[in-house]
Amino acid sequence: MSVPNSAERPKRRRRNAAANDELLDNVALELIAQHGVDGLSFSELSEKTGLTRAPIYARFDSPEDVAAELWSKILLSHLDDLFALNSQWYVSDQEVPSSELLQEFSSPSVKSSALVEILAVARRFPYLQDIVARDLALKIESYIENANAPRGVAVTQLSVLFGSLFLAPIFNSSMNVLTPDMSESWKQSLPIAREILTDDVAWGAEPIEASAIEIPLPSMQFDNELLDIFVPATMLVISRSGYEHASANRIAREAGRAFNAIYEIFPNKEALMTRVVSAWVEDGINIAFTPFLGLSADDFASRSVMMGRSLVSMGNRPFRNLRNEMTLAARHHEPITENMVRLYAEAAQHGHVAFSEMYSNAKDETFLELGRIGSIVRSNGFGLCLMASCVGTLEDVDWTPASRGHQRCLYERVISNLTLRRE
Repeated sequence: MSVPNSAERPKRRRRNAAANDELLDNVALELIAQHGVDGLSFSELSEKTGLTRAPIYARFDSPEDVAAELWSKILLSHLDDLFALNSQWYVSDQEVPSSELLQEFSSPSVKSSALVEILAVARRFPYLQDIVARDLALKIESYIENANAPRGVAVTQLSVLFGSLFLAPIFNSSMNVLTPDMSESWKQSLPIAREILTDDVAWGAEPIEASAIEIPLPSMQFDNELLDIFVPATMLVISRSGYEHASANRIAREAGRAFNAIYEIFPNKEALMTRVVSAWVEDGINIAFTPFLGLSADDFASRSVMMGRSLVSMGNRPFRNLRNEMTLAARHHEPITENMVRLYAEAAQHGHVAFSEMYSNAKDETFLELGRIGSIVRSNGFGLCLMASCVGTLEDVDWTPASRGHQRCLYERVISNLTLRRE
């Protein structure tokens, strides 16, 4: 057996160190994609890599440090790849999206999953936020410059992408009876998104003057003093610290009551959290759906512009943070996923009833088309919140072209074919 000479030993050590670094990067990426930054454990990282903790602590101080390094080392270039795929779709004349783009929309890669996990929590980590906010703003500006489209349209192209990546694990759930095949669903929806966001007539529309409105955290009345106190308090804590860090002590401090009091209603903290999720989803559905029922085309476009401005408004950070944090919780906790999907399914059924009561000839295809358009709108809303939590350059965006494109598509594809019931 030959013994390495003194010149070979440093080379071997460097090769081993490089191999360990690559292994750490790959495993850390998978763990963040699966569990999020909050759920990244150095002990699990050690177990999955088979490395002692020494080389891990030699490179990283904390999960934030891991996320920051993965962002700069791996995810920034992946962001370029995603943006290129997305851009190619909107300038192409292909009838069907590329298999690579469909794959990301319906079942995101490990890199894409880790990417949105980091975007969703970056605001809570000062060092990570500085890096992510700077880089993401530059990447978005570069995409806008090369999009050959109005600024609001280009941003909406990205928000639909980010929202789909963020929501994919939730709406890929086996409970999602509305769209059990997400790839086929996006195969139908993405051409509609392109129709909305490449509408030259909409691009030339006069700017709609609409100001942002305050979107408060859900303040539902439960006719129960403890629920009226603890549910809003829990939402505030989650919006500030995240679902994983919403401890009983923090919730009790915000509520101004001993946490033991809540056990009069719920057997444990998890049951309270389930009720909070329900209140949040119900409120979100009302915001996204109810205000648009029965509007004229012009009123619909104005309401869309107002909602776009509101989602990115600095004044609505608590709402935006809560939406991001609760979506993260649904990505990582199956009971929350099931609850969220069930409520969206129920909302869709209520929507069917509302449309049937409003229009005399709404058919199954009507609701399929509404579902396709709805998946775009839903992804746009969640994607805008995700982007705006990291960059502060979206408040002055004119959403008129995107909103007019949405309005024209909806009314031409669906509403114009319906007959309004007369009382």
